[in-house]
Amino acid sequence: VYDGTGAFSGAAMAYSDITDLMRSIQTRDGFLASVSHELRTPLASVIGYLELLADHGGLDAEASRQVEVVRRNAGRLRYLVSDLLESAQHRAGPVDLVRERVDLGAIVQEALLAALPDARAAGVDLDGDLASPLLADVDADRMRQVVDNLISNGVKYTDAGGHVTVTLAPHDACAVLGVSDTGIGMSEDD
Repeated sequence: VYDGTGAFSGAAMAYSDITDLMRSIQTRDGFLASVSHELRTPLASVIGYLELLADHGGLDAEASRQVEVVRRNAGRLRYLVSDLLESAQHRAGPVDLVRERVDLGAIVQEALLAALPDARAAGVDLDGDLASPLLADVDADRMRQVVDNLISNGVKYTDAGGHVTVTLAPHDACAVLGVSDTGIGMSEDD
């Protein structure tokens, strides 16, 4: 602190003990790492048996399609578990994006197919109007995560008899993804 003439007059200091907070954060990160590590082993077994089943060749067309849906979703779960483990290990670091040229239409179509059983169980109609191919340079896994969350929320917050529509279309040099539903909605601020 300096007085009116600019001469040093004294100092003020404040501190806060964050030992408990840091201990809590370390405990949380350790728990996340442990849980995600423990999930990997049974998930690897599930994926291995699904691959054996898919390669068996004795399945009818419908069973083969169902096995492929389960296998694709198990692969997605493996990615999410790995992402959870990675985020626990690199809590403070930036998220690495792996951009590649992909068909957004195919990504959205896969997300729609994955959400269809939940929509049917909830009594919600789910359909899409997708431009495909619609190529973009994106991180395919992160984009799928976003699309999965949007569709899942649409289905979750729409009552039985309702409808969720997913659209994907080019607009100028961009792609526009829309998820609309007849559900409870949200405020304009949200």
